Amino acid sequence: MTVTVQPHVRAKVLRNFASGGRPAAMSAGVAAAAVEEILESVGHDQARAREAAQALRTQPAPAVEPATRDGDFIAAAPQPASPVARVDIAATLADADEAGGAFAATADRIRAIASALADELAQHRQVAEAEALVERLRAELDHATGRLAALKPGSAVKAGRSREESRAARAWAARNGVDCPALGRVPQRVWDAYAAAGGAA
Repeated sequence: MTVTVQPHVRAKVLRNFASGGRPAAMSAGVAAAAVEEILESVGHDQARAREAAQALRTQPAPAVEPATRDGDFIAAAPQPASPVARVDIAATLADADEAGGAFAATADRIRAIASALADELAQHRQVAEAEALVERLRAELDHATGRLAALKPGSAVKAGRSREESRAARAWAARNGVDCPALGRVPQRVWDAYAAAGGAA
């Protein structure tokens, strides 16, 4: 009895056999009759199995009929077509490891790149979280400063001083020899001195 086997399943069984695997170990997920038919097709010859597996790898995948039982093997139902082919990364890397040589080396490089990418993404998320925390704390500090200014009786601290008030305080400080930076926030000591002088020279 002929057993229907998907090309990728046939190729995997042939690759396993060519690399020294035993038929019993290759039957997981594939009926024993299917494994035997595949090995008979290459005369149980590892070199022929290797060539047949390579030939199957280069062939385009044929259309698959809906799931049907043929003997002891059930063919997989076709999946809906997708504009972008989805690749099972883990399975592909495992196949590359199994193939060995340059394929295994490439799989190792891909894993290293994926690991580095994961580390960079984690660091990026940590930086973004820290920046958000700084912004939140700044907003809370500004709010607390405003409340403190409103609650302090007789204090010269006042939220939302205008540009004109700051300019007047700087001018008063310059006329009276009080050290005050030309740019940035007017220090509280200058505001206190300015208020103590009645806000005028």
